[in-house]
Amino acid sequence: MRTGVRRVAVVAVAVALLLFGLPLGVVTRALLQERELAELEVLARTATLAVGATTSPGDPVELPPAQPPTQVGVYDAAGIRRNGAGPDHGGVLVARARHGATATGWDQGQLAAVVPVVSNEHVVAVVRAGEPAGELWKQVALAWGLLAGAALIALLAALAVARRQSRALVEPLEKLAVVASRVSEGDLTARASPSDVTEVDLVGRAHNAMVSALVQALESERRFSAEASHQLRTPLARLRLEIEEALDDPRPGERLERALGELSRLQDVVADVLLVARRSPLLAGTSLPLVPLGEVVRRVGRQWHGPLSASGRPLTVHEQDGAATAPVAARIVEQVLEILLDNASRHGRGRVQVVVREAVGVPAVDVSDEGHLTVPDPFGPHASDDSRGGSGLGLPLARTMAEAVGARLTLSERTPTTFTLFLPEPVRTRWSGEGAEQRG
Repeated sequence: MRTGVRRVAVVAVAVALLLFGLPLGVVTRALLQERELAELEVLARTATLAVGATTSPGDPVELPPAQPPTQVGVYDAAGIRRNGAGPDHGGVLVARARHGATATGWDQGQLAAVVPVVSNEHVVAVVRAGEPAGELWKQVALAWGLLAGAALIALLAALAVARRQSRALVEPLEKLAVVASRVSEGDLTARASPSDVTEVDLVGRAHNAMVSALVQALESERRFSAEASHQLRTPLARLRLEIEEALDDPRPGERLERALGELSRLQDVVADVLLVARRSPLLAGTSLPLVPLGEVVRRVGRQWHGPLSASGRPLTVHEQDGAATAPVAARIVEQVLEILLDNASRHGRGRVQVVVREAVGVPAVDVSDEGHLTVPDPFGPHASDDSRGGSGLGLPLARTMAEAVGARLTLSERTPTTFTLFLPEPVRTRWSGEGAEQRG
C-alpha cells in the first residue's frame, strides 16, 4: 500500500507538471522570440542613423558593431545587399520594408528585423539585422532546461512528501491489522489505539466496538451456561423425585402428570434464563403472560412448602388485597421468587415468610428467614456458595432477571435476612399491550 500511495502522488504531480509545463514552455519560446526580435529591431534602427538619409547606395557605410553571429546589412531599393553582412538578396521582410513599414519575423532561415531608410518620403534603402535560428533555440533550450529542472525538483519533493504521507497513512492501518490478528488469535483484550488519521480512527473505533460486543456476547454465553445450570438444579431434582416415586407407584398416572408439569417448567426456565442472558433491553417486544401477583406467590409457595417442611422449616405466605391483584410477568417473577426461596432453603434457617404488600404505591414481595447475612454484597459475582455468608449464583441472576423487566431486587435487612422485590408499573404493563387492553 505504501508503494501505491507513493505512485498515486507522483503520478498526480507529474500530470499537473505536464499540464502546466507544456503551455509554459510554448509561452516561454514566444516570449524569447519577441525579445530577440525587439533587440534586432533596436540594432537595425541604430544602423539607420549611420546610413543617413542622403547616403548614396554605393557609398561606404560604417555600421554599428554586432556580436556574432548577428548580422547587419544595408539593402538598396532593389533588395540587393550593398553594405554589411547578410543574405545577398533580401527576402520577404526586405521587400515588405521597401514599402515603408518595419518588418520582423523569420526570413531565409534567420530571425530578422528590417527597418526602412526614408528620404523625402521615399525609401532609399533598408537595414536588415538578423541572427541564425540556432541562437534562439539555444536560449529556448536553456529556458526549457531550467523549467525541466524545476519540474524534477518538484517531482522529487512530491516523492519525499508522498513517502512521508504514505508512512503516516499506512502505519495506523498496519497497527490495526496487528490488533485484528491478535483478536483472531484469541486475545480479546487487544484494542486499536488512536492515530492522526480521522478515517483510520473511525475504523479503529468500529473495530473496538465490534470486539467489545464480541466479548459481551461471549460473557453472556458463559453467564447463561452458569446461570442455567444453577436454575435447573432444583427442577431437575424435583423431576427425578417424581419419576422415582412413579416407578414405585402401581398407579403412576398422577405422578407422571406432575413430572410432565416439571418438564414444562424446565422449558420455561431455560427460555427465561436464555432471554435474560442475551440482555434484551427490558425484554422489549417480548410477550409473556400477565398473572395476578398473589397467584404467582401462592404457586411458588405450594412448590416450596413440601421441601421446607421436610427440613422442619415452615413456610408462611401473607398477602394484601391491593398488592396481590396487581398483574405481573408471571414467569420472570416466579423465577426470581424461586431463587429467593432456594437461597433461604440452602443458606437460611428457621421460619421462611413471603409477604405481598404495597410499598410506596407499588407492589412488593418480601422473602425472609430467621438467619443472619454477613456477606458484604450478596449480589456480587464472587459471593461464595458454601455458607450463610455467601449468596450463591442465584441472587446475582435473580437481580439480573428482575432488572430485565424493570423491577428492582434489594436486600432490605440482614437480620433477619430479608430480600424485597419491587414491581413498579412498567413491569405490569410493558409485556403485552393486547393483554392490558383485554383486562381493561
